[in-house]
Amino acid sequence: MAMSPQCWNPQPFNPKFNWIRLDEVKAIVFRSEQVIYALMGKGSFPVPAKLSPRISVWREDEVKQWLIDSTKANGYAVAEGAQ
Repeated sequence: MAMSPQCWNPQPFNPKFNWIRLDEVKAIVFRSEQVIYALMGKGSFPVPAKLSPRISVWREDEVKQWLIDSTKANGYAVAEGAQ
């Protein structure tokens, strides 16, 4: 089955940030690949930088901030800065 084109625009790659691949993103946000791409399509999840047609990377700080913001939006307390 062919995938439909994505409705998001990837951001430019900047080497000064810590970049992570999809498996790491899924481990951080506890969501599946399908959910992550659906959220990106709605504009409510950070968009990746495209290194090649098949390789996408996300800024780790944006993904972690998204998790904090979504947790707060659901009414839960977050201990920011905790490692």
